[in-house]
Amino acid sequence: MTISSPSLRSVSVAAALAVGAALSPLLTDSLQAQGLTNYNVLTFGGFYQENTEVNGTLAVGGNFTMKSAAVGASLTGKAPNGALVVGGTTNIVNGSVYRGDSYLKTAASGSGYNLQGTTNIGTVPVDFVSEYSRLSSLSAELAAQAAVNGIQPVTKNSQLWFHGTQQVNYFTVSASTLATSWGGYNFYAPEGATIIVNVTGFGGGNTVFLNTGFNFCTNEAAFLNGTGCPQVNGDNPGGLASRLLWNFNSSAETTVAFAGSMRGSVLAPNVNLNATYGSCSGDFVLRSATSNCEFYMNRYQGYLPPPVQIPEPSSLALIGVGVAALSWRIVRRRVR
Repeated sequence: MTISSPSLRSVSVAAALAVGAALSPLLTDSLQAQGLTNYNVLTFGGFYQENTEVNGTLAVGGNFTMKSAAVGASLTGKAPNGALVVGGTTNIVNGSVYRGDSYLKTAASGSGYNLQGTTNIGTVPVDFVSEYSRLSSLSAELAAQAAVNGIQPVTKNSQLWFHGTQQVNYFTVSASTLATSWGGYNFYAPEGATIIVNVTGFGGGNTVFLNTGFNFCTNEAAFLNGTGCPQVNGDNPGGLASRLLWNFNSSAETTVAFAGSMRGSVLAPNVNLNATYGSCSGDFVLRSATSNCEFYMNRYQGYLPPPVQIPEPSSLALIGVGVAALSWRIVRRRVR
């Protein structure tokens, strides 16, 4: 599947900078997001899964292979947008899809599998090309915001400390710094606030997250003195763990490895993820994935910039007429 880069990315980045400059300290409900997409994990290319689970919903734009694995095991009710969506081929060996319908471009092959709910063959309910355009633009917007407003986390005792004091907190950190912070990652932000981390210097198959701890503080004093920062595990933890977003912005397709567990949602529309083991807790948007990581449900509930409104052609024409009229008046005044 060939996906072209969105032509409006530069417009989106400029709009993001304008939005960031005008953002009030307190967020309104309209700026709060509930998930990056309709699915817990979404890939635009393929997804290979073995000996593990996607506990929530999964949408795969390319080919899907599942061996001794499951989708939807932790869903509490029937997934309204389908538990599994596959835009390419589907091959399942000893696997199950729970609590929701499956939408497959072609009939599944394999053996020993169980697809609960209705299996729909042919049309899938996800426009992967449109979603790629939207989410690539979003990733570029967040990277632009981080370039202007982002700060570096503090390294102390082989740990990274992300100290957020605003309602929306942008950080910038290199992949090499993440990969050498074996002591863990510590986060603090005010109640209801969001932390967005823009990761730089990734790609080429390098390893980003280590098998270490992710600690979330609800008390600033406890964060500063290094006490009272519990780790969060499992499905639907809520709190700051559900308002943490890692942004991997790249205009070209690349590969990244996770060597262990991670917490927080990941926006990486051009990243091929190689997750060897551990647990991955958050919404994931990826180019493709080869995974032995267990994906836990942790819907992103933090801040996202509002969608960029592109004027209709008729509106652009009116703007052009207005600019021309204003230029004509300026010329007349100069002639006088």
